[in-house]
Amino acid sequence: MKKITLLMAAALCLLLASCASTSAASEPLDQGFYPAGEEAEASVEIIVASNLIITGIDDKADTFATGVSGWKNKKNARQKQLFRLSPGVHTISVKFNDGSRYTLFSNVMIVNLVEGNQYNITYSIDGNSVLYDCVNADTLESAKLDNEALSGTGETVVAAFIDAVLNPTMDDVGQTVIQENDDYIITTYPGLMFEITDKKTGATEKGMRTFVTDFSFKSGTVYYCITDMTDKNEFLNSDYKNNSQYIFTVTACDRKTVTYTYQKPDDKAGQTVTFNISVKE
Repeated sequence: MKKITLLMAAALCLLLASCASTSAASEPLDQGFYPAGEEAEASVEIIVASNLIITGIDDKADTFATGVSGWKNKKNARQKQLFRLSPGVHTISVKFNDGSRYTLFSNVMIVNLVEGNQYNITYSIDGNSVLYDCVNADTLESAKLDNEALSGTGETVVAAFIDAVLNPTMDDVGQTVIQENDDYIITTYPGLMFEITDKKTGATEKGMRTFVTDFSFKSGTVYYCITDMTDKNEFLNSDYKNNSQYIFTVTACDRKTVTYTYQKPDDKAGQTVTFNISVKE
């Protein structure tokens, strides 16, 4: 009887230890704020699903990276993790490994994290592919930016505009884009420079420009500011939204023509204007 009692006690201890271990492993591993030691007043919490490894944040992850430098090791593949970032746009590199299956290369997500929300980094498996996402924990809305639109390869109006009007004038491409109709010629150059010529009067105004889109890439606004500035950083850090004399919303673009709706000048607000697009080396 005594032996049976001892065996039962030993089994109970093992059971309790097993439950405690399972409970501990199921608790998300808190990696703290990233970068360590630089915690901001406002932060956003991100929960990482089981079987996922974060290999880089706001930098390029090494192909064979096993985790973010300085982070604690997970107890097992299924343990979730949590970490915190400042609100805003970040790149997060992630890999899949469930102990028997794994991805060799990291996938880089560009995400927009809004203060006051919590996010989950999730995955799904489609055949031999692992699909990653970063979603709002409450609404399940994706926080990922549209990489196709960002690169100009998508089929949205904004993607077409980026491809036809913005990409050729990137510094590493170095081309000039000409938008022309019966009344005006808008010439845009690398370095965010531009000229607007009134074909009737021959007057030309020069300055700097930029393009702002929402994170859904469903709409975009072009700002043309008549200014003597030539430095991109100085211009982008200035109050260009209020100082721009010409502000257009991109309404339509098929890569050959672009249609804008005026926001400024005030006397043209709400009117539309269409330009033919050509590119010059």
